[in-house]
Amino acid sequence: MLAVCSPIVAASDLESRIRDAAPDQIFFADMSFDRPVRVGELRGAVDERSVPRVLAYIEREPLRGRPAGHFLLGMGEFYSGETARKFSECKASVYASGALAKMAIDEWPVDRIIVHADAFNLRELINDTRLGRPVLTEVSEVLPRHLAGLAAYTAEEVTRPLNVQRNTNLPAYCNAFREPLDAPFLAGGFPPGFRHPEPITGESQLSYAYRVLASIDPDSAITLDLKLRSPAGIEYVAGFISAYEIKGMRAEFWPSKSQGRMLILAEISPYGGGVESFVHRARCQIGIVKDETARDSDWLSGWINVSLATEDAVRLLSYPGLGIVRVSGVFPINELARLESYYDTLSRRVYALPMDTAIPAECNSVYVNDPSLESGGSFGIAPSRTR
Repeated sequence: MLAVCSPIVAASDLESRIRDAAPDQIFFADMSFDRPVRVGELRGAVDERSVPRVLAYIEREPLRGRPAGHFLLGMGEFYSGETARKFSECKASVYASGALAKMAIDEWPVDRIIVHADAFNLRELINDTRLGRPVLTEVSEVLPRHLAGLAAYTAEEVTRPLNVQRNTNLPAYCNAFREPLDAPFLAGGFPPGFRHPEPITGESQLSYAYRVLASIDPDSAITLDLKLRSPAGIEYVAGFISAYEIKGMRAEFWPSKSQGRMLILAEISPYGGGVESFVHRARCQIGIVKDETARDSDWLSGWINVSLATEDAVRLLSYPGLGIVRVSGVFPINELARLESYYDTLSRRVYALPMDTAIPAECNSVYVNDPSLESGGSFGIAPSRTR
């Protein structure tokens, strides 16, 4: 995740800037609410005005010890068409879990939004009583060509299939956008009729995982969710790949020092460009972080997810540094072969970033600056392409 550092400016000064601007001046505004606002309330306020784009931040519940975060729901004129609206709802629903997954989307609580709108409509939105008293935290002017670039990106985005875990429950209308992940370790899940062993009172997670493996055909592949007793660095975690014949890994890394909460999600495999190339890509993710304290600190991982053959998984469970262990999926052994094309594509993917994001010279094969992206483009909107 990209940390965005801005000078501290009083909210009243930011409001004055919008109030004194020409009515047709386009702004990018980041604002939070003094109380949670329902998606339905926000939609009503946005739809009554000429607001091109709003991204609503909805807080995600913690999962298996992982920190909470946010996911985004798009609305406004860019998402007013039925296809775009449904795509945005389905994309958000992928990340809704726990109580959120049981709620209607219009009931989801929103605590922050970023908006692209002209000064007139932005003033109207700020003063809408349905939104309580929004507090502006960042405001910047946007050129018409930047807004046009966002419109083109949104139109292209809704044509992309959603990569979704096999066992994710989504509204029926999301089937039009859904595409199973092309990687078993990302998909998870168990074959129909799979019977888990009965747990034994007082049994450790490690012991139970061994019994699950014993009940599986040895000529199969599995996915494991693992928590390390002591968080480890990128190179150390990547060393598991060759030591245990792991074919695919996903790991969350966070900085040992930072001025705010952040993490990166690294994917590592012997396929594609090989382990070293994926470690390099992870280092490049760190290299574009704007928080210098975080960028220069050690980045550590506690949670990892791996795909490998069952017989190799038995060896991995003997590693003494494992805390939490969970078998999260079982597959025919030949499905591991699908990881090769997945990682080959991933190893050649190039991501576009705004012009104000500094890219280390050694990372030009991973990131490029795109003048069509305005500052703030790191909020999940940068398109990606494959070389």
